[in-house]
Amino acid sequence: MALTKVSYAMVSGSPVNVIDYGADPTGAVDSTAAIRAAVDALTNNAVLYFPPGEYVVNRNGNDVLMDLSNLQNITVVGDSAVISCSHVLSTGAFIYVKLYNSKNITFHGINFDYEVTNIVNPAGGGVLVLGQQGVSAATICENIAFYNCKFRLENVAPVGTWETESINGVSGPLPEGEVGYKLEGIYIQGDFNNLWRHRGITVDNCVFYKCTARTFWMWACEDINFTNNYVDNVGARRPQVRIIVGNKNIKVTGNTFVNNNEYSCENTIHLSRQAVAVDEAVNAVIANNTFYYGRGRGVYITGFKNVVVEGNIFTPNPNYDTTLYSNAGLDAIYSAIQCGTIDNVGSTQDRNRDIIVSNNTCDGDRLPVVFFNGYSGVSGGNTSNEDFVVNGNSIYDCASNSFALAAIIFGTTNYYENITISGNTMLNNDNAMSLAVIKNCLIANNTVSYAYGTGIGIFFQEGPKAGLSVSGNYFSDLNIGVYSTSNTYPLSALVYVTTVTGSFSGTLTGGTSGATATISSSSAASVFGASNVIVVTSPSGIFREGETVTGSGGGSGVVTVY
Repeated sequence: MALTKVSYAMVSGSPVNVIDYGADPTGAVDSTAAIRAAVDALTNNAVLYFPPGEYVVNRNGNDVLMDLSNLQNITVVGDSAVISCSHVLSTGAFIYVKLYNSKNITFHGINFDYEVTNIVNPAGGGVLVLGQQGVSAATICENIAFYNCKFRLENVAPVGTWETESINGVSGPLPEGEVGYKLEGIYIQGDFNNLWRHRGITVDNCVFYKCTARTFWMWACEDINFTNNYVDNVGARRPQVRIIVGNKNIKVTGNTFVNNNEYSCENTIHLSRQAVAVDEAVNAVIANNTFYYGRGRGVYITGFKNVVVEGNIFTPNPNYDTTLYSNAGLDAIYSAIQCGTIDNVGSTQDRNRDIIVSNNTCDGDRLPVVFFNGYSGVSGGNTSNEDFVVNGNSIYDCASNSFALAAIIFGTTNYYENITISGNTMLNNDNAMSLAVIKNCLIANNTVSYAYGTGIGIFFQEGPKAGLSVSGNYFSDLNIGVYSTSNTYPLSALVYVTTVTGSFSGTLTGGTSGATATISSSSAASVFGASNVIVVTSPSGIFREGETVTGSGGGSGVVTVY
């Protein structure tokens, strides 16, 4: 009696096994048609199974390998199976997974391995996962998840250079190619005009490596979770996690970013609202991530509100090349955390609001890494960025080489309102805090020790609009504790003195520190509430809290450190 081989497909309710449709796990035979046939056999509430092995695929005249559009409750299981493809990019686009009106789609243990050779101005691009832009509210995707997957999207033979607008006209050593060139990792795009958002995007415990250009890109999505992933050796200009245009409810937590943008110019994580009238970008948590050897901004926030950046670790990039990117402004660009502007200049929606930056650690390693760069706001208007809390952070070895730059900055583009800078520890920085046009600002209980370069504890670039409170800060081993160049404050260093007897003139001398300075003015009307503000020039050191200072004109008092 002849025997019949039993396949998964013959058992009701069993997974759809790609081998049953002719897929070859040894990689010796092309599996493209077999995988497409297996996908075509899927119905709702099914499992697509890839046994262990490597499955070689190619375009074969079709730009999509697995089209899961209009399906629901599909699980794709891989047992670490590798799906590999390589082709010359100029031959056209190729998409591994397409999602359109897809609901409850989950991937487990699939390795997406994609290798391309770039030709300048190619006909198409490469995409690992595409959540296609919806044309109506009925076409959105819901609950798309990737667990324990691996993603490689490598441009192995790049041609050309970055677009000249990449960073102030400077080209970099790793090209992204011309405008037509596009490589995407996980790219899910809703409709950003009507805000038909894809909902429930999760990427957890996955690995991204050698991914050129964009890695994880969300447009008009909500309930996004990018957690516990390992992102290594990503070399292009584009951000690795870019969440822009109308996104809501975002968690980027517990990830490790290694060697990202090692030789490039942009950011690791970018949260942004863009110039769409109905656009709204709200509610994000960037927490407990580790950034090793990042280049560009670690976290870049533009036009967002309700953002918590907490418990992250930023470490220096040993490959930083100051000669390659020597154009002005790099101190502001290479920052661990930065808030900036977006395209729709002048709109109240452009401002950053309700931003909490707490308990992060930044080690600049003497590189021009700015921890919190406030060069943002709406140019030419009166709209402020509002409600910032910078609390409990540890910031080390941040070089700035400029009065206007420091470990913590609120810059000059427009004014900032309702700021708290408290409980931070700043060691070995050129400057600790630099503030421009601010309103309602509390600077309290910060510890600032040791300095290189200009060595200022608090530098006021301009006077505040109103409501400044400075108290309980500790300064040691700086050149100047507090410094101002504006007309609102007297020039040069400010020393705050209580328990005053006599008037101050001539030369001020520190009782225990021995610091000396020339007294330019003394006033009993203190901005900060001290009995006297003594303005000095040419200080030889810091006048320390609690010590008695004397003026050669007969005045004496006790220093209060603000």
